[in-house]
Amino acid sequence: MEQMLESAKFDMQLDACQACVTPPLGVFWFAHAETLLPLVVKLGLFNESVKSHLGGGNHLRSSNFQSRLDRLMSRPPVFNLFRTAHITPFAGNIAFLLFHRPHPGQAPSIDDYILEVLLNEQVVDILPHFPREELTLRRVLEYFSGCRPQEYDHNVLCALPDSESLPPTAKRSEL
Repeated sequence: MEQMLESAKFDMQLDACQACVTPPLGVFWFAHAETLLPLVVKLGLFNESVKSHLGGGNHLRSSNFQSRLDRLMSRPPVFNLFRTAHITPFAGNIAFLLFHRPHPGQAPSIDDYILEVLLNEQVVDILPHFPREELTLRRVLEYFSGCRPQEYDHNVLCALPDSESLPPTAKRSEL
């Protein structure tokens, strides 16, 4: 999320100085497949506890486990939202498309950026209260504000520790 916000801010600076540089045609970030499922869960997609047109609406608790089990054991089985084979199939992917739609005659704003999320090349709603509505980047960032760190430094977070700070068992042994 922080990188999308930074990208939007950078894009607004480019708009203010169009004669200075040629803006990029696209900005792309990639991650490993193992990060896909935790991200999908954090976004609240396929959440059985949220009632939707596909069902759901009940938290999985010991008091309703038998009814959930009966649903899954019925013939034919009731559709289950959280199916990892559907969420993260082999070569599963997620795309966050950030579109810039400036308003002529107005100063650039974060509200000029619209976010669309595709999971396995299908558009998904990440905010349950706004299905199929255009999502401004501001609305998405506000909705997920509790998930975002207050201070974020990509270089510090992703930096590899130097070998002096590692415990002896973590250091590579000399051959």
